Amino acid sequence: MPEPETQSPDSWLKAAILSGVLYGIPMGILFSFQSGRWDIGLPMGILAGLLFGAVFTRLIRTFTQRQTAKFRVDAPDFGTESVLMEGPCNHFKGVEGVGGYLWLTDGRVHFASHSFNVQNYVWTAQLRDIRDAAAVKTLGLIDNGIQISTAEATERFVVNNSKTWTEMIWKQIQCHT
Repeated sequence: MPEPETQSPDSWLKAAILSGVLYGIPMGILFSFQSGRWDIGLPMGILAGLLFGAVFTRLIRTFTQRQTAKFRVDAPDFGTESVLMEGPCNHFKGVEGVGGYLWLTDGRVHFASHSFNVQNYVWTAQLRDIRDAAAVKTLGLIDNGIQISTAEATERFVVNNSKTWTEMIWKQIQCHT
């Protein structure tokens, strides 16, 4: 299974410096106008911007890591099946867009919700049971949905790269016929 993309250990420092400079220069100009002294205002603004950039970037990184850990869904044991695609998604179940993770193996399409939903469940469709798979527009506007139809029901998901998902699903269906 592919490993998630990770950032280099010093990437947060680069982001902190960039955001600090982008924030610091306008703040330096503002401080200079307020004080009437460019020799004090500009360096103080840039220093404040760099400090703000470092602190804010670190806080956002920590928050993102904690949120990612909360919404993680462990991959199920697919036995001898190979995972061909996987990614976060939302599954429309009634009025709720249930957040979770979607997998495409060489035998099925599988969804598992994460624990921060009102509805928690697992949904699986064997490739031999899928009658149709199509890229669709979410709310009729955004090209990020897929619709999977079986004899029992039609399910809708919001994913990244919906066309790639449907192409891969059809490719696997054709391998099984």
